[in-house]
Amino acid sequence: WDSFFVELFFGGKIETALSMLDLTERTLPYSHLRSPILQHWDGEGYSWKERNDDECEITMPLFPFKRHLKAKGSPTTWTSQLFSAIMESEDAVLRELATSSKNMILEHIQRQSMDPKRADDEFGGDWFLAYLRECHRDVYDDIDHTDPVELLKKTSAQSITGYAKHKIGNISIPSLEEGFDIINQEMETVSLEKPRLSNQAEVLAKIIIDVYVQRLVDFAALMKVLLIIQESETDDVAIFLYAGTCHTRVVSEFFSKHGFKRKC
Repeated sequence: WDSFFVELFFGGKIETALSMLDLTERTLPYSHLRSPILQHWDGEGYSWKERNDDECEITMPLFPFKRHLKAKGSPTTWTSQLFSAIMESEDAVLRELATSSKNMILEHIQRQSMDPKRADDEFGGDWFLAYLRECHRDVYDDIDHTDPVELLKKTSAQSITGYAKHKIGNISIPSLEEGFDIINQEMETVSLEKPRLSNQAEVLAKIIIDVYVQRLVDFAALMKVLLIIQESETDDVAIFLYAGTCHTRVVSEFFSKHGFKRKC
């Protein structure tokens, strides 16, 4: 999975990335993105229900391995095309900056992959909250979860129905490698009698994707800045970046490490 994402988004080709996937007749049924039925939580348990018509209105109901967005006139995704364009530059400094930015982003991803919960404060606690909801529903329903970032800092959370405290500090999210193993193990047991994966496997799959996609915003911003510099006809270039705090911080820290001065 790591090689797939790196090949797809960080300088490789779409065709090469897709060749790493198992797209056989056995696995194609699992390429559906949304089922017409769902398991609905009513506060006490799950029940099967048909989705509303509005929920079924999605552009592509299957994993888009045959139809997908890519850079215009290129066999790559947009971020890979940006990286390749800079690496073809005659400016050695720009090539070095592009390589350094790619390595930095992959290091961020590696750190988040090892411990998604500890790294989740950068993205507002969404991963931990989702993991609580899917894997520890009794705890999730019995605590105040309106501030996910605060939950990450707590060792325990007060019950809203009694005097007990839930030891949420002892709840961790498996690493991405552990999560991928869990998903693979469950895939081997899927059958007509057991047609779906567990809530844990499903939420871990979403976290795996999110770890990479979140950092793609930073990588794309860095590549775009370098491309603007490369195409500029003057040495004085002013670039304004409007993005969320976590993304602007990554871009700012990167250029500060490479000799750019901060000005308030």
